[in-house]
Parts: sequence; C-alpha cells; structure tokens
Amino acid sequence: MRERLMRFNFLTRFLTKIMLNILLIFFSLQFVLIASFESSEILNIIGNVFDGKLNEEEVKKLAEEISLIKEVYDVEINEEQIRKIAGDIAQINEQNGGYWKAKVNYYSLLPEDEQKRICGVQNNGRSKNGDAKPEFPILEKLANNDDCVTEIEFDARENWPDCSSFINYIQNQGRCGSCWAVSTASAYTDRSCIQRSLNGLSTSIDDPSLHFSSTDVMSCSIDYDGCEGGWPSKAWQWIQSNGVCTGTDHVWNNGCKPYPYEPKGKAEQVKCEAECKNTDWTTEYSEDKHLGIFE
Repeated sequence: MRERLMRFNFLTRFLTKIMLNILLIFFSLQFVLIASFESSEILNIIGNVFDGKLNEEEVKKLAEEISLIKEVYDVEINEEQIRKIAGDIAQINEQNGGYWKAKVNYYSLLPEDEQKRICGVQNNGRSKNGDAKPEFPILEKLANNDDCVTEIEFDARENWPDCSSFINYIQNQGRCGSCWAVSTASAYTDRSCIQRSLNGLSTSIDDPSLHFSSTDVMSCSIDYDGCEGGWPSKAWQWIQSNGVCTGTDHVWNNGCKPYPYEPKGKAEQVKCEAECKNTDWTTEYSEDKHLGIFE
C-alpha cells in the first residue's frame, strides 16, 4: 500500500511538472505571437506613411524606436501621429533649401511633455532655484563681406577623420533635462580628441580615459538638480576653472563618473562628490581631472 502511494505521489508530481511546462510554453508562444503582431502592425503603419521613402534599415530602426517608446513611456503611437510628424519634417526639408535633411527620430516621436522634460537649456532669466544667468562678453558683430559669395560646406568628421567616431556619437541622456551638460561634455570630448590628433596621440574611441563626464558637469557645476536644466556657458566656465573627470555613457559604464541614467526609469538627482563613482576605476578623482586647456 505504501509503495503504491509513493508511486502515485511521484506520478502526480511528474504530471504537474509536465502541465506547468506546457503552460509556460503556451504563454511564451502567446507573447511571441502578440509581439510579432505588434511589430508587423508597426511596420505596416510605417510603410503606409512613408510609402517607400525609407530604406529597410531606416524602417527597422524606426519600428524599434516606436516599440521602445511604448515600453518606456507606455504610449501608443498611431498612424495619425506619425503622419503629422512626417508632415512637419517634410515641411522643414522644403524650407531649408536642401542644405541638410531632417529625419524622423526617437526624440521627435516622444510625447510632448517628455520632450519638454529633456530640454534643459536655460536661455535667459533665472533657473528654477533662482540662480541668475551667467554674464558673458558680447562679441562685436562682423560686417558681411559683399564680395564673399562662395558657399562653404564644413563637416568636422571629414576635417578631423581621426575623431569622426567621437564627433558622430550622440549620448542618450535618458529622462533627464541634462542636455546642457551632456552636450558640453561631448563637445569637450570631441575637442580633446582633435587636439590629441594634432599632437599625434591616440584617438581611440574604445579608450574610456578619452571620454569626459557629463555627470561631473551636471552634478558639480550647479548647486541644484542638473536634470532641471542649466547653462552650457556656465558648464564651460566650470570646466575651465575646475576641470572635468572621465566618464562614458550609461551603456558602457566606464571612466571615473559614468552617466547614471538609462533611457527608461526615473532620473534621480546625482549629488556632487569629489570621488569616482566607478569603483573599478583606478585613477583618483583629483588626478583624473582635465582642465579646459588642452594638453
């Protein structure tokens, strides 16, 4: 009797495991089917709106960005919205005389309130904590030379090819109005690379010591939450006076102070600290600083 009971219990557990595995496979297939349906639907919408104006790679990238926005912001982007954005971009391209070409990108697809959230440049007046806009000397306006009729095209990536990977890279600032700090740190990184190239030094984008920290700028050049906005001009002044440490984007997560915010999730305030946040980084914060004068 006891042996039969043990066999029964074993059989029951065995069948239960089989049923659980079947259910797991079923729900996994359902998820895949739903995801495939949604991806197919997005691709159809893009195809209807742009009607062959985008190549296969551009269509795929746009579909991925729409899916990411849905995942991060829980926002459905419908065909009407994409048509409006596409119409606005077409109008821009008609008005710019063909000098450059605007395209649909991740940021143009964001909800309006999220677009405002990440636009953190303070152009005038005072910041949210009352800080006044920094004063800078106004350069004299240069008179136009009527004899100069030559149209000049300048691409920094072509002019300094050793630094094209740096110049061409755009860091994702996440859900934080830190564009004023991210752009300044990125421009400083580019200019540092250009100077190194002119001096015959290494300009490898794979070297984390050649990337400079927007986190250091964002958290230390002002005395309030850098996600609330700031001034690029003040950031440049701070770098010149205090120096900036190394730090890559969130994905690479390298250097002394890497960027803390991923594309999704709330951006919590980062405090200014005179130490590296990356515990694997062997250079001390004070020694890692680079001043605004390029070596």
